[in-house]
Amino acid sequence: TLEGHGPCPVGFYCVEGTAYPVPCAEGTFAPDERSANATYCRQCTAGYYCPTQNTSVPTPCSPGYFCPVGMTQDMPEEHVCPIGHE
Repeated sequence: TLEGHGPCPVGFYCVEGTAYPVPCAEGTFAPDERSANATYCRQCTAGYYCPTQNTSVPTPCSPGYFCPVGMTQDMPEEHVCPIGHE
């Protein structure tokens, strides 16, 4: 936990022997407890974005936009869907 007791919380990974969780980077998420290293931080899924460190659940991209894998922001200007597409 963030206080150094219990399982490693979602959105973080905990290196063996440490009492303090490390947050997953922006653009990644960790949905499970007990993540042991940075490889447990998954790239944010296409169609979603992960705007902050220690994200545990990706956020859906807004309608009219496409969020590619690893996106950190909603409504990316470079990924506006053409009219008539979703």
